[in-house]
Amino acid sequence: MDPLISSLVLLAAIAAGVGMDRLLVSRRDRRRVDSALERSRQTLADAEREAENRLKEATLESQEKIHAAEQRIEAENQAKHGDFEVREQRLRQGEKNLQRRVTFLDQRQTEVEHRETEVQAAEQKAGEIRSSLDQLATEQRERLEKIAGLSAEAARQELVREMESDAKKEAASLLRKIEEQTKQNAHQEAVRITTRAISRVPFSQIVDSTLTIIELPDDEMKGRIIGRDGRNIRSLEMTTGVDLIVDDTPNAILLSAFDPLRREIAHLAIRRLLADGRIHPARIEETVTKVRNDMETWITEAGEAAAFEFDLHDLHPKLIRLVGRMKYHLSHSVNILQHCREVAVMAGHMAAQLDTKVETAKRAGLLHEIGQVEEQNPYSSPILLSAELAQRYNENEGVVHAIQALHRDVAPKTVEAVLLQCAERIALARPGARKDNLDIYIQRLTNLEQIARSFSGVREAFAVKAGREMRVIVDTEKVTDEQAVWLSRDIASRIEHELNYPGQIKVSVVRETRFVSYAM
Repeated sequence: MDPLISSLVLLAAIAAGVGMDRLLVSRRDRRRVDSALERSRQTLADAEREAENRLKEATLESQEKIHAAEQRIEAENQAKHGDFEVREQRLRQGEKNLQRRVTFLDQRQTEVEHRETEVQAAEQKAGEIRSSLDQLATEQRERLEKIAGLSAEAARQELVREMESDAKKEAASLLRKIEEQTKQNAHQEAVRITTRAISRVPFSQIVDSTLTIIELPDDEMKGRIIGRDGRNIRSLEMTTGVDLIVDDTPNAILLSAFDPLRREIAHLAIRRLLADGRIHPARIEETVTKVRNDMETWITEAGEAAAFEFDLHDLHPKLIRLVGRMKYHLSHSVNILQHCREVAVMAGHMAAQLDTKVETAKRAGLLHEIGQVEEQNPYSSPILLSAELAQRYNENEGVVHAIQALHRDVAPKTVEAVLLQCAERIALARPGARKDNLDIYIQRLTNLEQIARSFSGVREAFAVKAGREMRVIVDTEKVTDEQAVWLSRDIASRIEHELNYPGQIKVSVVRETRFVSYAM
């Protein structure tokens, strides 16, 4: 309302001006008054127009605010109305759910009451039956006591004794079955471990002989080796300790000696003499001396190579030298180092299968024959001497005990000792491990087949696996399954009494039945 007040003030000022104009009668000032009056009128008109415009604007703004407030209030009322409807629907749904639950509970209560009635009736009936059974049991017990002449306590004790006896019999039978199953599983596991260990070994023919053949470029060289009046050959035999056999064999001479080390020294010395061309007693002695000195180095290298093969890097130098010496020694025509390598490989693989001490098994396998090549105490037992040497040169107790228990001089107390025994037997019993005459070998296989064929009902018999297994095929019309069992035992018994053989022989009887039909 500020424009109205200003307008009123302006009107009052104009009125005061008019009064003052009347008081002033000066003609000079009339013009000024008229001009001022005109300006005042103009100003008043402008003020009125401005006041009117501002009044309209204020009226419009007030109406817009009132309209916006009315819309906001209407929207809030509509939202509250919608919320009230949703709550009302929820309340109605809750009432319906509550009504359904009440109805369900009423039904369940009715069912429970009905079942309670049935249970009470069943309990009453069970009580009646229990009473009847107790009465019957009492009567039966009285009758049994009259018939048997025993009281209830005595009969109970007798029944307990019978039950204990039956339980003991059943337990003994079950224990026997468990023992048989355990033995069978242990045998199968032992066979699996042994066969896997054998399959890992690259077996070779390790049988050596007492002869070494040296090839010559021509037969004239034989005369140079013999020398004038046989001086060269006598010098070679004296310095090397071997026998030189010069016969009609073309372009070759033979070295004969039971000691492979001597034969090897003589062999290398003759090779050097043939390459040098100067063959006389002095040169022979010089060459043999050099070869003998070099042989010590080669022996050490052979021992180091064997230790490196089995990842044994901490062997005592003396043990390494003994291992190398085994390369040039034989036992029952068997190269000792090759035999020890095979035993170490099999013992190590079997130890790995059983998750036991692999290094101990390999060490014992490689060192168990070092007593064979020890020259300081040749009259001691080789096995005990091997154990003594291993202990002397700081091998652990497990290795020493395994070597001591190899030939049961000491009872085996560790798994590694038993594995070493198994590996030793496998290495010595396999075909080709020891020197065996071919004719004797073939005759033994022939005798095996002849023994099997001599039994009634046998159709064919084959000796397989180098004589380790006999496969016997029988006539199904003459031999039944039960008779086949006894036939295998009879054949095995006869083989045991009539033949000599290393290891064991498996006898397998095969009874095959075939049914043939034809579609026309």
